[in-house]
Amino acid sequence: MIQRINLIEYQPFQLTYEQLLKVFILVTLVCFLFYGVQAAISQYYSRQETRLSAEISSLKTQKEQLLKTSTTQIGEGPVLEIKKKFDSIPNWTSFFDDLFSRIPIHVSLTSVQIVSGEKGSIVMHGKAKNPTELSQFLTRLGQSPFLKDVVLSTSTRAAKGEERSAGSAGVRESDFTFSIESIIIIPKR
Repeated sequence: MIQRINLIEYQPFQLTYEQLLKVFILVTLVCFLFYGVQAAISQYYSRQETRLSAEISSLKTQKEQLLKTSTTQIGEGPVLEIKKKFDSIPNWTSFFDDLFSRIPIHVSLTSVQIVSGEKGSIVMHGKAKNPTELSQFLTRLGQSPFLKDVVLSTSTRAAKGEERSAGSAGVRESDFTFSIESIIIIPKR
């Protein structure tokens, strides 16, 4: 007859001092390893911070030197000459924007002449559908910050037989022709 044979040895887990010592040494070594890695990473970033701080201070001193030299260069030499040239050129864009924003719907300008002299002046020739539109245009021009002493120099009304359409502008070609003169207050930049 066959008896049962138990191949699994039944021994409860026993913790010996030798095993505890081995685990303690292993955990200590792992801790020292992590500490060493962290210390190396910390030193690396500390050196990076020192290097970057030195670079920042160097860049700040370079910036201050450049600012000092640029302010002296603007005050003298060719940069100043170019600045004077640009400052002496009138800002015509803002002048013409203002002028064209003041033109009523039924008024059209046929020519604009800028006359230079002691006082710059402007002569505008154009056409208007009726005297009300022309009067409104003169009033608006008088309110412009760029014009002074706006004067209607000539105004003629066309004969009835001469009227014909001027196209899509809506202004009859010979209803009223006019000339306006004014002194220009030269716009500065």
